[in-house]
Amino acid sequence: MTSALLFQLLRRDIHFEDLDDETLQALCTYAADEKFPDELEDARRHYTAFQIAKKGEHFVIAEIVKRDPYFLGDEEHHSLIDMVILASAGADSPEPPKKNRKAAAKKWFAEDRKNRRNDRRFTGDGWEIGFEELKSWASGS
Repeated sequence: MTSALLFQLLRRDIHFEDLDDETLQALCTYAADEKFPDELEDARRHYTAFQIAKKGEHFVIAEIVKRDPYFLGDEEHHSLIDMVILASAGADSPEPPKKNRKAAAKKWFAEDRKNRRNDRRFTGDGWEIGFEELKSWASGS
């Protein structure tokens, strides 16, 4: 998913002279496969705060769960998807202090993680990615 979104972002926002789609896709695939997991882990480890769509609220990566069982849409069987768990670190501007970011991640482990249901279902409602596209990415096709 990361590779496809990176490709769309780069092709739309950056104009590379003489760089064809196949080469750009290869670069995006390399970046997503080889570098993105390290960047995620580094952000989790350092409680790096970020915003989604610049709405004011800051988040940190609380946990990265490999092969997390999720139901997609109305499917009766679950998919095993690597999930990045985000925790709200507050709406401080420009960025919450590190103690707040750390506390948000700790709250996930101390409280929220224990209340996580086993019938987790992702519908795609409110996301920029269509459900069918998400489903195809999750199945690896």
